[in-house]
This record gives sequence, C-alpha cells and structure tokens, in this order.
Amino acid sequence: TPACQAYALTAIRFLAHINEDRRLLERAGALELILEMLAPPATEHVQGCAARALYSFLGDKGKYARVLRPAVMGDLVRLCAAHNKEAKQAAAAVLHRMVHDGGHSTCTALEGTPDAVRNLVDMIHELSVDGCATLAYMASNSEAVRQTVLDSDCTVSLLAMLDKNDVHSRLHAARLLRKIASMGEPGQTQVLESGGVDPLVRLTIV
Repeated sequence: TPACQAYALTAIRFLAHINEDRRLLERAGALELILEMLAPPATEHVQGCAARALYSFLGDKGKYARVLRPAVMGDLVRLCAAHNKEAKQAAAAVLHRMVHDGGHSTCTALEGTPDAVRNLVDMIHELSVDGCATLAYMASNSEAVRQTVLDSDCTVSLLAMLDKNDVHSRLHAARLLRKIASMGEPGQTQVLESGGVDPLVRLTIV
C-alpha cells in the first residue's frame, strides 16, 4: 500500500545517512527502487518520500551519474510542480544539493530537462528557498537561464524572500537578484521598478 511504501522509504532514508548502511542498501537494490518510486504509479506522497530518501543517498557523490539520467531528472523536475507541497519541496532539495555538489555538469543536465527552469521559477513565486537556490546556481552557469529568469518577472518574489527570517532565503534571493541586475538596463530596470532599492540596502546592514 502507499502507506507501507512511504514508511519503508522513510526508514531507508534514515539508514542511508550512515555510509555502511548506505552500501548495504545499495547492494539490496534500494537506490534503483527509490529512483523508480519518483514517478507514477506511486502517489505524490510516496514520490516525495522517495525524493527525501534519494537526498540521503547523495551523500555519496559516486551516485550522481545514475541520478543524472534524463528520466530521473525529468521525474524530479515534474515533481517540482506537484500538488503535494512536501513532495515538491523534497524534489527541489534534491536538485539544490545536486547543483551545489555537482557543479557545471549537473547544471547543464538540469537546463536540458524540459520545464526545469519554468517549474523552478514557479517555486520562487511560492518563496521556495531550494527552488531559488537551484535556479541561482543554474543562472551562474548559463546566460540562457539568466534570460529566462529575467523574462519570467520573478523579481518581486525574490525581493519578498529578502524579508524572510531565514538567512538561506536571503542569500539565494540576493544571488539571483545580482544576476538579474548584471544583465544591463533591462535587468536593472526590472529590479528598480519592482521596488528593489530599499530591500537591498536593508540587507547590507542586517
């Protein structure tokens, strides 16, 4: 049942925090099972549990090649648009960790995944720190991503994140605002017309 699947995946997630347990789980086929459970027919709740379990497996960077497969990346991107909020946040957390640890190759793979930038921009409108962080890394890697972010007009949401009582939200929102402002007059105009001066100034004295 979905409930049993969710409980089992959560137990695997906790076990996978420990290197030796992670190796035992992999030999038992747990990682491939987790990757399969990121997609239907698993429920969105179960898919979210699978994403959280995958996050624990990413403590071993040797697993990245298996996760970077187009089908897996597509499942994670699709899950970023899920109705289930916890599943959505779990998928974004996995992508954030992957672009942070994996660098250019991961950003390139994610950029080539259909709907990736659009779904992450939508998460910024929901003030998601992991969605914002993932997109900030991608924008540092790609002019095309920076242009898409500029065209999406998410500056107001980024400025709202500067006022959150969370240093990570402020950090990644400021990183992405820096990229927008660096894009010449169009980017600078968008930041100014969105009321960006006061929040940015306040951030320098917090």
